[in-house]
Amino acid sequence: MKILETSPFYRDKVPAETVAALGIITAAVREAIRLPLGINVLRNDARAALAVAAVAGCQFIRVNVLSGLAATDQGWI
Repeated sequence: MKILETSPFYRDKVPAETVAALGIITAAVREAIRLPLGINVLRNDARAALAVAAVAGCQFIRVNVLSGLAATDQGWI
């Protein structure tokens, strides 16, 4: 029996198509505004956030848990 995921987040990392879509959207936002822009890819995918920030020209990324361990509603991060 396959157990369905009850959370809208992926367990380890987001798929490549999510990173590509976020890159396109973030680049469009970057062109439209002149404020500092950052990106957070949910479920703590720092590599995806860094990739999007690099191609879109963001000034920062946000990572929910950079080091250590946190108990969340989706499990341990």
